[in-house]
Amino acid sequence: MKPETLFTPDLSPAFNAPPPAFEQGIAKTLETLQKQKAAPVMKKKLSAALIAAIVLLVALMGVVYAMSLSPTADMFGLFYGEEKRQTLLAGDNALINQSITLGDIAYTVDELIYKDGVIYGTATIKPKEGANVILMSEQCSVFDPAGYNVHWGDDPAPAGTKSYAELALEQDAKIILAKLLPNDLKINGKILENGDLGYFPTVRPDNSIHYTFELHSATEYEGEGIPKAPAYQLEMHAANWEVTQEDVWLREEPNDTWLTKYDWLIDFTPEPSK
Repeated sequence: MKPETLFTPDLSPAFNAPPPAFEQGIAKTLETLQKQKAAPVMKKKLSAALIAAIVLLVALMGVVYAMSLSPTADMFGLFYGEEKRQTLLAGDNALINQSITLGDIAYTVDELIYKDGVIYGTATIKPKEGANVILMSEQCSVFDPAGYNVHWGDDPAPAGTKSYAELALEQDAKIILAKLLPNDLKINGKILENGDLGYFPTVRPDNSIHYTFELHSATEYEGEGIPKAPAYQLEMHAANWEVTQEDVWLREEPNDTWLTKYDWLIDFTPEPSK
């Protein structure tokens, strides 16, 4: 596998645009309200029925919009814009929701998408239930505000946010750095020669990490990419280790806390987007 490529995303398109039907519905409602305001004989308060209709319109369109979401498409849309999101929504999708536990940390692969010769995916990392752990990603320092991606420059923490080290001291908790990456991809039991791997971890204020990644084949830049197949097997690599409140990684003896699992196998069958 080639060296990992860590993307530095552009967060300018941070919010996805609502569907056209939503905008049209709101526009029509506003037009109606403007007409009522302009007409001298329409000075009464909005009727309960009209208010209910407006509320229902917004609620229904919100539900319809939410139902179309894919965690992978949404995350790539967050970083690369609505066009990328729509492209992945049209890809072959496999909801995974498979988990393992490694020490005090639970790893879940949420979804995988095949689109145009590339495998895209999302995963979530959390402390296992009952574990007294402060979780951070490899891009963070223990002195950073916990749960915020300040290294991007576009995710400032609210004033007074405590650092990972401060939280660990306050809660008498361990600081654990955790990561999860795809390794080998197999088709019909045969390992496909991997190409570039792009990934970015996103820390969250709820003490979790969201991983987004894309896997290319070694032939991708020759115009082929990962072959489309009925089924795939993806090997994931999970790892975590403790970090001291002084920002020292405990990965060597006599204080080696490094835990790793290279052979987490996930079988998945992407299905065409509906």
